[in-house]
Amino acid sequence: MALRGELGHTLVETNHGRLCGCGRRGCLETYVSSTGIVTTAIELLTGSTDFSVLKEIPSNQLTSLDIATAAANGDAIAVKAFRYTGKMLAIALANAVAITSPEAIFLSGGLVKSGKLLFDPLIECYNKCVLPLYKGKVQILPSLLLDKNTGLLGAAALAMEY
Repeated sequence: MALRGELGHTLVETNHGRLCGCGRRGCLETYVSSTGIVTTAIELLTGSTDFSVLKEIPSNQLTSLDIATAAANGDAIAVKAFRYTGKMLAIALANAVAITSPEAIFLSGGLVKSGKLLFDPLIECYNKCVLPLYKGKVQILPSLLLDKNTGLLGAAALAMEY
């Protein structure tokens, strides 16, 4: 049985990180996912005296789409949530590039649909974190595959290898 890596379950926070569905704490996907950015926004809102339209939404009803809409309209808390999310993803991708040396990385999932809101801080931080050897050599792109089909297509590609 061939094992494939799972970047979403690499640890990005080892000191009291967020609890992941896999049972560990601090996995990347708990920070860089639709639910992860909601958690980040709630953490940023907690105790903040800054104005944010997100404060008008009950935390149990807050969605990543609400955060993206607010960020697109310049809401400071929402923009901070995207910057933090981009930073966490950039660090993980820079580490993955150092290990695997890919030509390109394709991202999928709900947050990718936010476009520049995620990609601008991601690319900015990635360029600061990546080894100079790889700077400008690895493309980070949104996947053109529909999210609901990526698992199926990946399994089919794996089956074709054997």
